Amino acid sequence: MKISSKPLLCAQIAAMILLAACDDAAETETATLDPSLAPAALGTRHLHVSNARLRDELDREVILRGFNAGGRAKMPPFLPFDEDASVDDAAEADAYFARIAALGANLVRLTFSWEGLEPERGTYSQPYLDQYAQMLDAAYANGLSVIVDFHQDVFASPFCGDGFPLWAIGDEIAHGPPRYDCGFPDWALPALDATSDVSRAFDRLWSNTDGLQDDMEAMWRRVAAEYADHPAVAGFEVINEPGAGSVPIEVFESETLPRLYERMGSAIHEVASGVPVFGGGRTGDSLGTSNHLAAPDLPGFVYAPHFYDPAASLGGRSLNAALLSTRIGTMLEPAQRWGVPAILGEFGSQNSYPYKAEHFDIIYDALDAHLASGAMWDASQTSNYWNSEDFSVLRSDRSEQPWAFTTDRAYPRAVAGHIVRFSWSAETATFELAVDNATAGVSEIHLPARHLGDAPTIRLSGDARYRLMRERSLLLVAATPGQNYSLTVSR
Repeated sequence: MKISSKPLLCAQIAAMILLAACDDAAETETATLDPSLAPAALGTRHLHVSNARLRDELDREVILRGFNAGGRAKMPPFLPFDEDASVDDAAEADAYFARIAALGANLVRLTFSWEGLEPERGTYSQPYLDQYAQMLDAAYANGLSVIVDFHQDVFASPFCGDGFPLWAIGDEIAHGPPRYDCGFPDWALPALDATSDVSRAFDRLWSNTDGLQDDMEAMWRRVAAEYADHPAVAGFEVINEPGAGSVPIEVFESETLPRLYERMGSAIHEVASGVPVFGGGRTGDSLGTSNHLAAPDLPGFVYAPHFYDPAASLGGRSLNAALLSTRIGTMLEPAQRWGVPAILGEFGSQNSYPYKAEHFDIIYDALDAHLASGAMWDASQTSNYWNSEDFSVLRSDRSEQPWAFTTDRAYPRAVAGHIVRFSWSAETATFELAVDNATAGVSEIHLPARHLGDAPTIRLSGDARYRLMRERSLLLVAATPGQNYSLTVSR
Protein backbone atom coordinates (compact mmCIF):
# COMPACT_ATOMS: atom_id res chain seq x y z
CA MET A 1 0.00 0.00 0.00
CA LYS A 2 1.33 3.44 -0.92
CA ILE A 3 1.80 5.73 2.06
CA SER A 4 1.31 9.44 1.45
CA SER A 5 4.32 11.59 2.34
CA LYS A 6 2.08 14.54 3.22
CA PRO A 7 1.32 13.52 6.86
CA LEU A 8 5.00 12.78 7.43
CA LEU A 9 5.99 16.17 6.03
CA CYS A 10 3.40 17.91 8.20
CA ALA A 11 4.72 16.12 11.27
CA GLN A 12 8.28 17.15 10.47
CA ILE A 13 7.24 20.79 9.99
CA ALA A 14 5.27 20.73 13.25
CA ALA A 15 8.28 19.33 15.10
CA MET A 16 10.54 22.05 13.66
CA ILE A 17 8.10 24.78 14.71
CA LEU A 18 7.89 23.30 18.21
CA LEU A 19 11.67 23.18 18.57
CA ALA A 20 12.02 26.76 17.40
CA ALA A 21 9.33 27.94 19.80
CA CYS A 22 11.04 26.19 22.70
CA ASP A 23 14.48 27.69 22.11
CA ASP A 24 14.22 29.69 25.35
CA ALA A 25 11.68 27.43 27.01
CA ALA A 26 11.94 24.80 29.71
CA GLU A 27 9.65 22.22 31.24
CA THR A 28 7.16 24.35 33.15
CA GLU A 29 4.41 24.10 35.70
CA THR A 30 2.07 27.08 36.19
CA ALA A 31 4.58 29.33 34.43
CA THR A 32 3.90 31.68 31.55
CA LEU A 33 6.54 31.93 28.85
CA ASP A 34 7.16 35.44 27.51
CA PRO A 35 9.83 35.43 24.76
CA SER A 36 9.68 39.23 24.60
CA LEU A 37 11.43 39.67 27.96
CA ALA A 38 14.95 41.05 27.71
CA PRO A 39 17.69 41.85 30.25
CA ALA A 40 17.66 45.42 31.47
CA ALA A 41 19.85 47.86 29.58
CA LEU A 42 21.98 49.39 32.32
CA GLY A 43 24.12 52.43 31.70
CA THR A 44 26.47 51.49 34.55
CA ARG A 45 26.88 48.97 37.33
CA HIS A 46 26.90 51.73 39.92
CA LEU A 47 25.01 50.81 43.07
CA HIS A 48 23.34 52.73 45.87
CA VAL A 49 21.98 51.81 49.29
CA SER A 50 18.29 52.09 50.15
CA ASN A 51 16.27 50.37 52.89
CA ALA A 52 19.24 48.22 53.88
CA ARG A 53 19.63 46.76 50.40
CA LEU A 54 22.09 47.31 47.58
CA ARG A 55 20.27 48.56 44.48
CA ASP A 56 21.15 49.23 40.86
CA GLU A 57 20.25 52.30 38.81
CA LEU A 58 16.79 50.79 38.12
CA ASP A 59 16.28 50.45 41.90
CA ARG A 60 16.28 46.65 41.71
CA GLU A 61 17.58 44.79 44.75
CA VAL A 62 21.01 43.37 43.94
CA ILE A 63 22.84 40.33 45.29
CA LEU A 64 26.57 40.28 44.53
CA ARG A 65 28.45 37.01 44.23
CA GLY A 66 32.00 36.69 43.03
CA PHE A 67 35.69 36.63 43.83
CA ASN A 68 38.60 38.62 45.14
CA ALA A 69 41.23 39.46 42.56
CA GLY A 70 43.30 38.88 44.56
CA GLY A 71 46.50 37.61 46.14
CA ARG A 72 48.70 38.01 43.05
CA ALA A 73 47.74 41.70 42.85
CA LYS A 74 49.34 42.36 46.25
CA MET A 75 52.79 42.13 44.63
CA PRO A 76 54.37 43.97 41.69
CA PRO A 77 53.26 44.45 38.98
CA PHE A 78 50.00 44.53 41.04
CA LEU A 79 47.96 42.44 38.59
CA PRO A 80 45.71 39.47 39.48
CA PHE A 81 47.52 37.30 36.94
CA ASP A 82 51.10 36.62 35.89
CA GLU A 83 52.22 38.76 32.98
CA ASP A 84 52.84 36.94 29.74
CA ALA A 85 55.34 38.64 27.44
CA SER A 86 53.56 37.13 24.43
CA VAL A 87 50.12 38.48 25.40
CA ASP A 88 48.99 42.08 25.73
CA ASP A 89 47.86 42.93 29.30
CA ALA A 90 44.47 44.15 28.04
CA ALA A 91 43.84 40.87 26.22
CA GLU A 92 45.03 38.88 29.22
CA ALA A 93 42.73 40.89 31.49
CA ASP A 94 39.75 40.26 29.22
CA ALA A 95 40.41 36.51 29.20
CA TYR A 96 40.98 36.48 32.95
CA PHE A 97 37.71 38.23 33.82
CA ALA A 98 35.85 36.07 31.30
CA ARG A 99 36.93 33.02 33.30
CA ILE A 100 35.56 34.61 36.47
CA ALA A 101 32.26 35.48 34.77
CA ALA A 102 32.01 31.88 33.54
CA LEU A 103 31.79 30.83 37.19
CA GLY A 104 28.52 32.73 37.53
CA ALA A 105 30.07 35.79 39.16
CA ASN A 106 28.73 39.32 38.87
CA LEU A 107 31.33 40.83 41.24
CA VAL A 108 35.05 41.27 41.63
CA ARG A 109 36.62 42.80 44.72
CA LEU A 110 39.70 44.15 42.98
CA THR A 111 42.87 44.74 45.00
CA PHE A 112 44.06 48.36 44.86
CA SER A 113 47.62 49.03 46.07
CA TRP A 114 48.55 52.37 47.65
CA GLU A 115 52.15 51.20 47.31
CA GLY A 116 51.61 50.93 43.56
CA LEU A 117 49.81 54.27 43.34
CA GLU A 118 52.18 56.46 45.41
CA PRO A 119 55.62 54.88 45.59
CA GLU A 120 57.08 58.32 46.40
CA ARG A 121 55.22 60.54 48.82
CA GLY A 122 53.14 63.14 46.99
CA THR A 123 53.70 61.61 43.54
CA TYR A 124 50.93 59.48 42.05
CA SER A 125 51.82 56.95 39.39
CA GLN A 126 49.74 57.53 36.27
CA PRO A 127 50.87 54.21 34.76
CA TYR A 128 49.46 52.42 37.81
CA LEU A 129 46.18 54.36 37.58
CA ASP A 130 45.95 53.48 33.89
CA GLN A 131 46.71 49.82 34.58
CA TYR A 132 43.95 49.64 37.20
CA ALA A 133 41.54 51.37 34.80
CA GLN A 134 42.40 48.70 32.24
CA MET A 135 41.33 46.05 34.76
CA LEU A 136 38.07 47.94 35.33
CA ASP A 137 37.45 48.07 31.58
CA ALA A 138 37.94 44.32 31.24
CA ALA A 139 35.74 43.54 34.25
CA TYR A 140 32.94 45.73 32.89
CA ALA A 141 33.19 44.15 29.43
CA ASN A 142 32.59 40.78 31.09
CA GLY A 143 29.53 41.84 33.07
CA LEU A 144 31.26 42.26 36.43
CA SER A 145 30.79 44.94 39.07
CA VAL A 146 33.91 46.02 40.94
CA ILE A 147 34.56 46.99 44.53
CA VAL A 148 37.73 49.10 44.55
CA ASP A 149 39.48 47.60 47.58
CA PHE A 150 42.41 49.39 49.22
CA HIS A 151 44.07 46.18 50.29
CA GLN A 152 46.68 45.97 53.01
CA ASP A 153 47.96 43.15 55.19
CA VAL A 154 50.29 43.77 58.15
CA PHE A 155 50.70 47.31 56.82
CA ALA A 156 53.38 47.00 54.14
CA SER A 157 55.50 44.67 52.03
CA PRO A 158 58.71 44.80 54.15
CA PHE A 159 56.73 43.03 56.91
CA CYS A 160 55.66 40.21 54.54
CA GLY A 161 52.54 42.24 53.84
CA ASP A 162 51.24 44.67 51.26
CA GLY A 163 49.32 47.89 50.82
CA PHE A 164 50.85 50.99 52.38
CA PRO A 165 53.78 52.69 50.62
CA LEU A 166 57.14 52.06 52.20
CA TRP A 167 57.50 55.75 53.08
CA ALA A 168 54.39 55.42 55.29
CA ILE A 169 56.32 53.18 57.71
CA GLY A 170 58.32 56.19 58.89
CA ASP A 171 61.99 56.72 59.56
CA GLU A 172 61.80 55.58 63.18
CA ILE A 173 60.82 52.00 62.28
CA ALA A 174 63.64 49.98 60.76
CA HIS A 175 62.70 47.71 57.89
CA GLY A 176 64.19 45.87 54.96
CA PRO A 177 62.98 45.51 51.36
CA PRO A 178 59.67 43.94 50.35
CA ARG A 179 59.32 40.21 51.03
CA TYR A 180 56.55 37.66 50.51
CA ASP A 181 58.00 34.47 51.97
CA CYS A 182 56.64 34.24 55.53
CA GLY A 183 53.83 31.73 55.02
CA PHE A 184 50.63 31.36 57.02
CA PRO A 185 50.04 32.04 59.89
CA ASP A 186 53.47 33.63 60.44
CA TRP A 187 52.83 36.64 58.22
CA ALA A 188 49.66 37.58 60.15
CA LEU A 189 50.93 37.32 63.72
CA PRO A 190 52.74 40.70 64.06
CA ALA A 191 49.47 42.59 63.56
CA LEU A 192 48.10 40.84 66.65
CA ASP A 193 51.11 41.88 68.78
CA ALA A 194 50.60 45.40 70.16
CA THR A 195 54.37 45.87 70.56
CA SER A 196 55.47 44.79 67.04
CA ASP A 197 56.83 47.07 64.33
CA VAL A 198 53.64 46.41 62.39
CA SER A 199 51.55 47.74 65.29
CA ARG A 200 53.89 50.73 65.64
CA ALA A 201 53.26 51.50 61.97
CA PHE A 202 49.51 51.31 62.50
CA ASP A 203 49.81 53.62 65.49
CA ARG A 204 51.27 56.19 63.10
CA LEU A 205 48.05 55.98 61.09
CA TRP A 206 45.65 56.17 64.05
CA SER A 207 47.50 59.13 65.60
CA ASN A 208 48.00 60.82 62.20
CA THR A 209 51.74 60.98 62.86
CA ASP A 210 53.50 63.01 60.15
CA GLY A 211 50.06 63.59 58.58
CA LEU A 212 49.75 59.94 57.46
CA GLN A 213 45.97 59.87 57.79
CA ASP A 214 45.84 63.14 55.85
CA ASP A 215 47.83 61.42 53.09
CA MET A 216 45.33 58.56 53.13
CA GLU A 217 42.45 60.97 52.71
CA ALA A 218 44.24 62.65 49.79
CA MET A 219 44.82 59.21 48.26
CA TRP A 220 41.13 58.36 48.50
CA ARG A 221 40.08 61.69 46.99
CA ARG A 222 42.34 60.98 44.02
CA VAL A 223 41.13 57.39 43.61
CA ALA A 224 37.46 58.37 43.86
CA ALA A 225 37.95 61.19 41.35
CA GLU A 226 39.74 58.79 39.00
CA TYR A 227 37.24 55.91 39.07
CA ALA A 228 33.86 56.99 40.50
CA ASP A 229 32.44 57.56 37.02
CA HIS A 230 33.76 54.30 35.61
CA PRO A 231 30.73 52.15 34.72
CA ALA A 232 32.18 49.05 36.43
CA VAL A 233 32.59 50.59 39.88
CA ALA A 234 30.01 49.50 42.46
CA GLY A 235 31.75 51.19 45.39
CA PHE A 236 34.94 51.74 47.37
CA GLU A 237 36.34 49.81 50.34
CA VAL A 238 38.27 52.07 52.71
CA ILE A 239 40.81 49.57 54.07
CA ASN A 240 41.21 45.82 54.30
CA GLU A 241 41.64 44.25 57.76
CA PRO A 242 43.46 47.09 59.55
CA GLY A 243 45.55 46.34 62.63
CA ALA A 244 44.60 48.00 65.91
CA GLY A 245 48.19 48.87 66.79
CA SER A 246 48.43 49.54 70.52
CA VAL A 247 44.85 50.84 70.75
CA PRO A 248 42.73 48.63 73.06
CA ILE A 249 40.52 46.40 70.93
CA GLU A 250 37.20 47.60 72.34
CA VAL A 251 38.20 51.24 71.85
CA PHE A 252 39.54 50.52 68.39
CA GLU A 253 36.36 48.80 67.23
CA SER A 254 33.87 51.17 68.85
CA GLU A 255 35.67 54.46 68.16
CA THR A 256 38.91 54.43 66.14
CA LEU A 257 37.85 52.35 63.16
CA PRO A 258 34.35 53.87 62.73
CA ARG A 259 35.93 57.36 62.77
CA LEU A 260 38.32 56.33 60.00
CA TYR A 261 35.41 55.04 57.90
CA GLU A 262 33.56 58.31 58.47
CA ARG A 263 36.53 60.45 57.48
CA MET A 264 37.51 58.51 54.37
CA GLY A 265 33.91 57.84 53.37
CA SER A 266 33.02 61.53 53.64
CA ALA A 267 36.02 62.42 51.46
CA ILE A 268 34.91 59.85 48.88
CA HIS A 269 31.36 61.22 48.95
CA GLU A 270 32.59 64.75 48.37
CA VAL A 271 33.96 63.49 45.08
CA ALA A 272 31.30 60.84 44.34
CA SER A 273 28.03 61.55 46.13
CA GLY A 274 26.00 58.51 47.17
CA VAL A 275 28.49 55.83 46.16
CA PRO A 276 28.52 52.85 48.57
CA VAL A 277 31.45 52.76 50.97
CA PHE A 278 32.44 49.32 52.26
CA GLY A 279 34.17 48.47 55.52
CA GLY A 280 34.74 45.46 57.75
CA GLY A 281 36.57 44.59 60.94
CA ARG A 282 40.16 44.60 62.12
CA THR A 283 42.89 42.02 61.61
CA GLY A 284 41.86 38.89 63.51
CA ASP A 285 38.15 39.70 63.44
CA SER A 286 37.24 36.98 60.96
CA LEU A 287 36.79 33.86 63.08
CA GLY A 288 33.03 34.06 63.63
CA THR A 289 33.13 35.64 67.08
CA SER A 290 31.29 38.76 68.25
CA ASN A 291 33.01 42.15 68.26
CA HIS A 292 32.60 45.67 69.60
CA LEU A 293 32.18 47.41 66.25
CA ALA A 294 30.02 50.51 66.16
CA ALA A 295 28.20 51.70 63.08
CA PRO A 296 29.93 54.56 61.25
CA ASP A 297 27.81 57.68 60.84
CA LEU A 298 28.08 57.46 57.08
CA PRO A 299 25.26 57.30 54.51
CA GLY A 300 25.61 54.45 52.03
CA PHE A 301 27.78 52.33 54.30
CA VAL A 302 27.96 48.59 53.57
CA TYR A 303 29.22 46.24 56.25
CA ALA A 304 31.86 43.92 54.78
CA PRO A 305 33.26 41.45 57.35
CA HIS A 306 35.47 38.45 56.52
CA PHE A 307 35.26 34.84 57.62
CA TYR A 308 37.96 32.19 57.79
CA ASP A 309 37.04 29.03 59.64
CA PRO A 310 39.81 28.24 62.15
CA ALA A 311 39.48 24.48 61.62
CA ALA A 312 39.77 24.76 57.85
CA SER A 313 42.69 27.21 58.12
CA LEU A 314 44.59 24.76 60.30
CA GLY A 315 43.91 21.78 58.03
CA GLY A 316 41.04 20.21 59.97
CA ARG A 317 39.64 16.88 58.86
CA SER A 318 35.95 17.37 59.60
CA LEU A 319 33.06 19.76 58.96
CA ASN A 320 30.54 21.17 61.43
CA ALA A 321 27.80 22.73 59.32
CA ALA A 322 25.79 24.06 62.26
CA LEU A 323 28.83 25.73 63.80
CA LEU A 324 29.90 27.27 60.49
CA SER A 325 26.42 28.68 59.89
CA THR A 326 26.27 30.10 63.40
CA ARG A 327 29.65 31.77 63.02
CA ILE A 328 28.69 33.39 59.72
CA GLY A 329 25.48 34.62 61.29
CA THR A 330 27.55 36.18 64.07
CA MET A 331 29.78 37.91 61.52
CA LEU A 332 26.79 39.34 59.64
CA GLU A 333 24.73 40.32 62.70
CA PRO A 334 25.97 43.93 62.99
CA ALA A 335 24.57 44.73 59.53
CA GLN A 336 21.10 43.68 60.64
CA ARG A 337 21.44 45.67 63.87
CA TRP A 338 22.65 48.75 62.01
CA GLY A 339 20.14 48.46 59.17
CA VAL A 340 22.76 48.32 56.39
CA PRO A 341 23.51 45.83 53.59
CA ALA A 342 26.07 43.07 54.20
CA ILE A 343 28.67 41.40 52.05
CA LEU A 344 31.06 38.72 53.25
CA GLY A 345 34.04 40.37 51.64
CA GLU A 346 36.38 37.39 52.03
CA PHE A 347 36.04 33.71 52.82
CA GLY A 348 38.10 30.75 51.73
CA SER A 349 40.65 28.08 52.55
CA GLN A 350 43.87 26.71 51.15
CA ASN A 351 43.50 24.39 48.17
CA SER A 352 45.07 21.66 50.28
CA TYR A 353 41.92 21.56 52.46
CA PRO A 354 40.18 18.28 51.55
CA TYR A 355 36.58 19.43 52.16
CA LYS A 356 36.68 22.69 50.28
CA ALA A 357 33.58 22.11 48.12
CA GLU A 358 31.46 21.01 51.08
CA HIS A 359 32.86 23.89 53.15
CA PHE A 360 31.79 26.41 50.51
CA ASP A 361 28.31 24.91 50.15
CA ILE A 362 27.73 25.58 53.86
CA ILE A 363 29.04 29.14 53.64
CA TYR A 364 26.98 29.97 50.55
CA ASP A 365 23.88 28.45 52.15
CA ALA A 366 24.37 30.77 55.12
CA LEU A 367 24.82 33.78 52.83
CA ASP A 368 21.58 32.87 51.05
CA ALA A 369 19.74 32.59 54.37
CA HIS A 370 20.91 36.10 55.35
CA LEU A 371 20.28 37.60 51.88
CA ALA A 372 23.95 38.59 51.92
CA SER A 373 26.40 39.13 49.12
CA GLY A 374 29.81 37.44 49.09
CA ALA A 375 33.24 37.43 47.47
CA MET A 376 35.41 34.32 47.78
CA TRP A 377 39.15 34.58 48.34
CA ASP A 378 40.45 34.29 45.72
CA ALA A 379 40.86 34.23 41.93
CA SER A 380 44.53 34.71 41.14
CA GLN A 381 45.96 33.24 37.97
CA THR A 382 49.51 32.57 39.05
CA SER A 383 52.21 30.20 40.19
CA ASN A 384 53.73 33.00 42.29
CA TYR A 385 51.73 32.82 45.51
CA TRP A 386 51.87 35.60 48.09
CA ASN A 387 53.36 34.06 51.24
CA SER A 388 52.69 30.60 49.73
CA GLU A 389 48.92 31.05 50.06
CA ASP A 390 47.15 29.09 47.32
CA PHE A 391 43.43 29.74 47.69
CA SER A 392 42.66 30.43 44.05
CA VAL A 393 39.73 29.07 42.08
CA LEU A 394 41.96 29.28 38.99
CA ARG A 395 45.09 27.30 38.30
CA SER A 396 48.18 28.87 36.79
CA ASP A 397 47.35 27.13 33.49
CA ARG A 398 44.02 29.07 33.43
CA SER A 399 41.85 26.03 34.16
CA GLU A 400 39.35 25.82 37.05
CA GLN A 401 40.12 24.01 40.28
CA PRO A 402 38.16 20.74 40.74
CA TRP A 403 36.00 22.35 43.44
CA ALA A 404 35.16 25.42 41.33
CA PHE A 405 31.72 24.04 40.42
CA THR A 406 30.44 24.73 43.93
CA THR A 407 30.93 28.49 43.50
CA ASP A 408 28.65 28.54 40.45
CA ARG A 409 25.26 28.57 42.18
CA ALA A 410 21.82 29.87 41.33
CA TYR A 411 21.14 33.27 42.88
CA PRO A 412 19.08 36.42 42.13
CA ARG A 413 21.39 38.98 40.53
CA ALA A 414 18.82 41.77 40.43
CA VAL A 415 15.17 41.70 41.51
CA ALA A 416 12.41 44.16 40.66
CA GLY A 417 10.67 43.88 43.99
CA HIS A 418 11.52 42.89 47.56
CA ILE A 419 13.49 39.68 48.06
CA VAL A 420 11.91 37.78 50.94
CA ARG A 421 14.10 34.68 50.73
CA PHE A 422 16.08 32.57 48.32
CA SER A 423 18.03 29.34 48.52
CA TRP A 424 20.00 26.86 46.44
CA SER A 425 20.29 23.17 47.27
CA ALA A 426 23.46 21.65 45.83
CA GLU A 427 22.19 18.20 46.78
CA THR A 428 18.91 18.39 44.84
CA ALA A 429 19.90 21.09 42.32
CA THR A 430 16.87 23.19 43.31
CA PHE A 431 16.57 26.97 43.53
CA GLU A 432 13.78 28.80 45.33
CA LEU A 433 12.94 32.50 45.45
CA ALA A 434 10.12 34.47 47.06
CA VAL A 435 9.46 38.09 46.06
CA ASP A 436 6.97 40.55 47.56
CA ASN A 437 5.65 43.78 46.13
CA ALA A 438 7.01 43.36 42.61
CA THR A 439 7.88 46.54 40.77
CA ALA A 440 7.88 47.33 37.08
CA GLY A 441 10.95 45.82 35.51
CA VAL A 442 12.66 42.53 34.80
CA SER A 443 14.35 40.43 37.46
CA GLU A 444 17.48 38.47 36.55
CA ILE A 445 18.35 35.12 38.15
CA HIS A 446 21.57 33.24 37.46
CA LEU A 447 20.76 29.58 36.68
CA PRO A 448 23.96 27.57 36.12
CA ALA A 449 23.53 25.11 33.29
CA ARG A 450 26.30 22.95 34.74
CA HIS A 451 23.93 22.10 37.61
CA LEU A 452 20.47 22.54 36.12
CA GLY A 453 20.97 21.26 32.58
CA ASP A 454 19.45 22.79 29.46
CA ALA A 455 15.80 22.25 30.35
CA PRO A 456 15.14 22.86 34.05
CA THR A 457 11.65 22.59 35.49
CA ILE A 458 10.31 26.06 36.29
CA ARG A 459 7.40 26.64 38.66
CA LEU A 460 6.31 30.26 38.90
CA SER A 461 3.34 31.31 40.99
CA GLY A 462 1.44 34.59 40.96
CA ASP A 463 0.84 36.97 38.08
CA ALA A 464 4.31 36.57 36.58
CA ARG A 465 5.99 35.40 33.39
CA TYR A 466 9.45 34.26 32.44
CA ARG A 467 12.06 33.71 29.76
CA LEU A 468 15.01 31.33 30.04
CA MET A 469 18.14 32.38 28.17
CA ARG A 470 20.09 29.13 28.17
CA GLU A 471 23.18 30.49 26.48
CA ARG A 472 23.60 33.03 29.29
CA SER A 473 22.46 30.81 32.20
CA LEU A 474 19.92 33.55 32.86
CA LEU A 475 16.28 33.44 33.85
CA LEU A 476 14.22 36.61 33.35
CA VAL A 477 11.05 37.14 35.39
CA ALA A 478 8.52 39.97 35.22
CA ALA A 479 5.45 40.35 37.42
CA THR A 480 2.54 42.73 37.68
CA PRO A 481 3.59 45.61 39.99
CA GLY A 482 2.43 45.09 43.54
CA GLN A 483 2.14 41.33 43.18
CA ASN A 484 3.90 38.68 45.27
CA TYR A 485 5.30 35.60 43.58
CA SER A 486 7.43 32.55 44.23
CA LEU A 487 9.77 30.67 41.94
CA THR A 488 11.13 27.13 42.07
CA VAL A 489 13.62 25.82 39.56
CA SER A 490 14.95 22.25 39.57
CA ARG A 491 16.93 20.03 37.25
